[in-house]
Amino acid sequence: NNIESEILNLQENLSLKAYPNPFNPETTISYTLPQAKALYSVQVRIYYTLGRSVITLLDENQQSGYHSLIWNGKNSSGIAMPSGVYYCVVQAGKYKAVQKMLLVR
Repeated sequence: NNIESEILNLQENLSLKAYPNPFNPETTISYTLPQAKALYSVQVRIYYTLGRSVITLLDENQQSGYHSLIWNGKNSSGIAMPSGVYYCVVQAGKYKAVQKMLLVR
């Protein structure tokens, strides 16, 4: 699963933002799910530049509309990640969006 090729083939169907960006120590990720469907199976994942998965922030059903969550710059083991470029990938059914983020330690 190569995140770089995934981004190149991406259909941007979701509204997605990370603020602040660049960030330290945390960023708020906000996204809006389309009104096309009432309930979506949503995954929010963070990847490092080389396509390695860092953490899954969310994997659950959500209603259409506005949602937000915070990433604290740590991986799934609770270890602080180094400075660098990260990608937040939000997938909701057939919809997908990617936000590039810069962590500055």
